[in-house]
Amino acid sequence: MKTFGVMVFILIISAFADIYAQGSRTSKYLSEAIDLYKTEKASGLSHSFLINKKSGFTPDAGGYISYASELNTIHTLYYDKSTPEKTVYKFTYDAADNFRMISVDSSDIGLTPLEKELIDIRKKASALLKENPDDFFTAYPGFSFKLIPVSDIRGKRVYIVSEPLYDGSVVLGGDYLLKFSAGNTFVSKEKLHDKLYGFPFKRAAGSARISGHIHTKNSHFTVTELMTLLLHQDKLDWNSHGVVTEHRGSFFKIDQRELYEFRNDSVSYYLNEMFSDRAY
Repeated sequence: MKTFGVMVFILIISAFADIYAQGSRTSKYLSEAIDLYKTEKASGLSHSFLINKKSGFTPDAGGYISYASELNTIHTLYYDKSTPEKTVYKFTYDAADNFRMISVDSSDIGLTPLEKELIDIRKKASALLKENPDDFFTAYPGFSFKLIPVSDIRGKRVYIVSEPLYDGSVVLGGDYLLKFSAGNTFVSKEKLHDKLYGFPFKRAAGSARISGHIHTKNSHFTVTELMTLLLHQDKLDWNSHGVVTEHRGSFFKIDQRELYEFRNDSVSYYLNEMFSDRAY
């Protein structure tokens, strides 16, 4: 039955997708998600490099930040937690050239103003996470929190995502957005999901190449969802993901980086039928 629903949904997508493909809202979320994907891709490569090449180095012994200095130049910097002003390693990548490593510097070269800002709001977000006022943050067994500080024209903020300790599935949810003022003062916090959603990298034989879930807090893809799907795209044997609320549906073609939005009850009905059992 769900296979039939997928087929019908894909036909609807084919007929109407172009109407909503270029919406300003979808473009805004996808643009930010791609920016986060690039910085988190670089941090993942740096982590792997240090684990494989530097025996005795434990990345979680020192904090790290990742950011873009130019359109496709990405930096990942590890700093000493006890002395944040001290640089331990700084990696530079060319995101336009399949994330080719341009350089790695292990000298203490000091911090730029942007790096100081990112470290500051990351430390403040980490303190809030540990204090957990009002039990706002939920820690799930088998998961750890990853903090992603950002400072750009959209403002200063820290995304917090729940990462599984073991590979094998794409997990969405368990994520938060903390906003900061221009002076790095904490302003607000937002829970982006109420639960976790898990999707195996590999689908059963004959399954459609689409997955999805039902949103209870947002009427659209979140930036963290799109970022996470992009980060795992090379491991997946499916290439599309959908989300739905009562009257709205969204559809993301991961491999093509195309995001569609539907304000149509019939589309949302099929998505609800397809994705009703996709929560942990």
